[in-house]
Amino acid sequence: MLGRFGTGYVYSSRFATQDEATEEFCALWGLDPREQPLNHIRFRGGRNRRAWVRNCVSIGLSSCFLEPLEPTGIYFITAALHQLAKHFPDRRFDPALIDSFNREIETMFDDSRDFLQAHYTLAPRNDTAFWRACKDLELADDIKHKIAAYRTGLRFSGLDQLPDHPLPSMAFRPEASQGAEAVFAQIKEKQATLLKELPTTYEHLRELHGR
Repeated sequence: MLGRFGTGYVYSSRFATQDEATEEFCALWGLDPREQPLNHIRFRGGRNRRAWVRNCVSIGLSSCFLEPLEPTGIYFITAALHQLAKHFPDRRFDPALIDSFNREIETMFDDSRDFLQAHYTLAPRNDTAFWRACKDLELADDIKHKIAAYRTGLRFSGLDQLPDHPLPSMAFRPEASQGAEAVFAQIKEKQATLLKELPTTYEHLRELHGR
């Protein structure tokens, strides 16, 4: 329906009760929590050990789920359908096709999980108990290896994290770092312009919804 949109409030029960989350959510939209019907949904992240077993293939939420703040749900569905079409069997259900499909789904999920763990763990925020607790997350081995590789100078992710030292090969390519300085300066200049000219997310949403 044109003009209709959905909204939700994602919270951890370690840091807020259901009543507290309800009160804050309703206050945001000017609703009365005593009269507004709300759908409370519990979820658990994770994936099946095998997405394809014999002649059954799990797709989407029947296969894996991370968390509702990142747009992974639609990606997991379309990526799994792509891999299913790529590995589609005949009546022999060749185990090699099934194993290959399962490895692709594992990699898809685990890479996405690593991205989320990096986002929450390495983010500079520490202004709430939730964000402080994120610094103590038990990281998966894959993301530990990626962070270690980044600290040697290999490309990974920013989030205010700096490598311990430049990649050794960069010592033989001084022109690369010299050229990068101009690019970084342009990015900083553009960033300053956008911060000055664009509205905040809060201002944009208020204008968008006429509130």
